[in-house]
Amino acid sequence: MLYEQIGNKWMVGVLWNRIGANFRTWGKFDAAQSAFDNAIEIADELGDQVFIRPLVLTNKAIMRMDQGISWSETEQFLRSARDLMRQSGNMPNYSIVLETLGRLLARAGKWDEAEAIAAEYSRYAQRIKDRIEMAFAQRMQAELALLRIEAGISSCEQQKYQILTLTEFESELAVDYPYETADLWIFKAEYALLCGDLKDAQEKIEYALELYTQEQPESFIGPKLREVRARILASVNRKTEACADFKKSQHLQADYFLRGHAFYCYAKAFPEDLEASENMKAALQCFESLPAAWLAYEAWLFLNPEVDMMGITPETYKQLWIALLRCGPFAIDSALQEVFEDKSLAPWRDRLPQASSPSHRVQQTIAFLFQQRADNGENMLAVFLRCLSRLEYMGDACRGELLQLANKL
Repeated sequence: MLYEQIGNKWMVGVLWNRIGANFRTWGKFDAAQSAFDNAIEIADELGDQVFIRPLVLTNKAIMRMDQGISWSETEQFLRSARDLMRQSGNMPNYSIVLETLGRLLARAGKWDEAEAIAAEYSRYAQRIKDRIEMAFAQRMQAELALLRIEAGISSCEQQKYQILTLTEFESELAVDYPYETADLWIFKAEYALLCGDLKDAQEKIEYALELYTQEQPESFIGPKLREVRARILASVNRKTEACADFKKSQHLQADYFLRGHAFYCYAKAFPEDLEASENMKAALQCFESLPAAWLAYEAWLFLNPEVDMMGITPETYKQLWIALLRCGPFAIDSALQEVFEDKSLAPWRDRLPQASSPSHRVQQTIAFLFQQRADNGENMLAVFLRCLSRLEYMGDACRGELLQLANKL
């Protein structure tokens, strides 16, 4: 590199980050990781904590999301990048950090935290008086609104404003951001679908398609557009076309979460099909590894409709299952067994059932511990929840949720 020859190490670090970002975009993740490592090494050598490091942390986080690697470390990368930018006042990529972090938190079902990040993004866009950033911030609010409706924790009426406000920014995006303009109409179509207005959903998705094909041939239609169109087509009994779009969405989608979501929606649309079980297994494998616990639960319940909840109410069982997958160490058996080194859990450590997946491990743990009693008669599942809440890495939101569930039991 020319900058290496003239001794400009700072610019070399910046370029290594850019090279890594290009490799990430092309799906060459090993090469991207190597480039990011080079950039971090130069940042450390120069003592640069305010420019190169947050750029690299952001790109590494996006790469991990593309790969479907556990979100806990990805979230730490993004929070670290945000904090470094705040401390330095150097914020050229601040909006990207906020958008990525908000999206991750929403997909993980951390609704309050996602709302806080979305609000921070909106305030930042308004403070710098950038209409395009305001449009992207509102797009993020709309994405969060749609996930909340899908998860059943908000109604269409409650989230209506977030969707209607998208129209305010359409003219600004239309000139230089044609794909983002099409995205606004995809959001509107998905909102109409979730709210049961199929005629409106069809009209809006067709307009999104029209905007998209003005820029690219139909063979290049984005995978998210195909997924939403497939869901709409399935709802109006156009199965052949819907199946074709679902399959193309699965094949083309580079976003690991959205690929899982395409499998999930395909199985839900046609539950009687022979492919439904395999599609849902693929979705579950995606969701539980991240974890997107609220969707993992729905996928798991689809595959295990006759599960024995042992007298626990369905609502509490769902809350338990989701909280444990999201907050607990259920990736592998050995991680779970480490929690049982606590003296209150130790007698049950060697009796824990083995499991083949995080979802199976959660279900087995609930079933086993709910039937056990401590010497004082307390339910061992409640004891386990309290032990989990005391772990050092447990965040405030998880700690509060686990203690609340322990008290319920």
